[in-house]
Amino acid sequence: MSLKLATSFASIALAIAPVSAADASVIYTCKFEVGVVVINHLGPENAVVQLAGEDRRYVFDDEKLVPRDTGLPTFLFQSGLKRWKLLNESGETLEITICKAAASSATQ
Repeated sequence: MSLKLATSFASIALAIAPVSAADASVIYTCKFEVGVVVINHLGPENAVVQLAGEDRRYVFDDEKLVPRDTGLPTFLFQSGLKRWKLLNESGETLEITICKAAASSATQ
């Protein structure tokens, strides 16, 4: 496979990963030991994550939801297992749970 073709495939895969990994038309409600977390997608690259009743802005980095503010946890969607991982700032797994999914009624 040529380098140009391989680069094109890699670019396409990265562009579609957030949409196929965690459906952008779904709101996930997750019960972690730290409390209930609600993940609401705002398109393929952004999400609002409700932590302790406060809305926080997150951005997708492949299958990870990375906080825009420091000191907040990262979330990893494991699409094959249909579950979310709660990660600390070092990327270590703190907890794993299967979340309830509901269709988003918001228009983007």
